[in-house]
Amino acid sequence: MRRGDDRPKVFVEAKELGGVTKPKNKDQLFGYGNNRGVPLLVLTDGITWRLYFALGEGLPTEREFDTVHLVDEPDGLPRLINALGREQVVSGSARRYAEEQQIKRQNAVRARNEIPDIWRKLISSEDMAKALIEKVREYTGLEPLIEDVRAFLDDVAVEESTRKVVEAKSSPLHGVVKSNASTGRGGKIDKERAREMLRQGMKQSEVARHFSVAPSSVRAMVLKDREREASESAPQRRPMPHAGKPRSAQPSGPAASRKGRIDKDLARQMLKRGATQAEVAQHFGVTRSSVSAMVQKEKRRQQ
Repeated sequence: MRRGDDRPKVFVEAKELGGVTKPKNKDQLFGYGNNRGVPLLVLTDGITWRLYFALGEGLPTEREFDTVHLVDEPDGLPRLINALGREQVVSGSARRYAEEQQIKRQNAVRARNEIPDIWRKLISSEDMAKALIEKVREYTGLEPLIEDVRAFLDDVAVEESTRKVVEAKSSPLHGVVKSNASTGRGGKIDKERAREMLRQGMKQSEVARHFSVAPSSVRAMVLKDREREASESAPQRRPMPHAGKPRSAQPSGPAASRKGRIDKDLARQMLKRGATQAEVAQHFGVTRSSVSAMVQKEKRRQQ
């Protein structure tokens, strides 16, 4: 289509049915259009119309501003007229329409690419944890513990990170970039490195994502470290054997602390060092209410 200045404004490449999907046809279209400086390019098989703004930014695939399927889309013909109608092309409104649609499409692609990062930030936020608690309360009448909700959201984040690692491995580009093993993401925690990362202020969930493990694995490591530190700083007490049993038959140490009874001295040390009541309860194999009762009793005694 030409104007009075004899310069083409639209270039249409007609192909066989299904030909719009072949890369070579798209390359041919841009070859013709770029050589002549044509702003609007069209690749069609009569049913599907792929519209490009050749003067836009980016690769040819990024310059596509609309795809119209005449058979399936009731608004397809009006969109074609906006982009290719004679009056619209001559007046310049077709070019403006193409530019606007291309910007909208490019912005939509950018927004789509941001979704995973925004989602990861969202699931690690306190607002998401509170919203999930509210929904559980709304649907069930029950209220979960905040630490359980955080653990769940951390696991979701790790699953997403692991899925991306698996997708990267299956990608044709795998091997061009560093392998997971060389970047410390082999699914196993380097404890010294993990402790250093935690000391530098990283969250347990962030450390878990770095090593592609569940957050519970990092929490278990931290809990063991706290237990060891508490045991080293706690005064040593001689175990009192029960009547009728030789001393050698009495379990001692960590094995005894996991039989559903709380070692109160060790529990106090763990709480002072930042462990939650739920973590202490899990460590000793008791209910959280037992730890809570111990804490309340300690507070009453201190008063």
